[in-house]
Amino acid sequence: MKYADRRNAVCAIIQGSSEREAGTVIVKDLILGAELAAAGREVKDSAQHKERQAQAQFAVPRAGLVDGVKTVLQRHARA
Repeated sequence: MKYADRRNAVCAIIQGSSEREAGTVIVKDLILGAELAAAGREVKDSAQHKERQAQAQFAVPRAGLVDGVKTVLQRHARA
């Protein structure tokens, strides 16, 4: 994760043993995750914050990896 942060990556893909067994991968939106971390403790109980947390890290089937990455990239697309 530190390497991805240093490279200013938009997202990271994680597959541990439990994800491998389940046939899934985790897509982490590093930009949104950083925004949420900067928001501080005072908003962690809000429904909107919890919804954004679910967007910042989500599981997809291995076959849906490309679509999951596209979702994150589109979220941060610059015109």
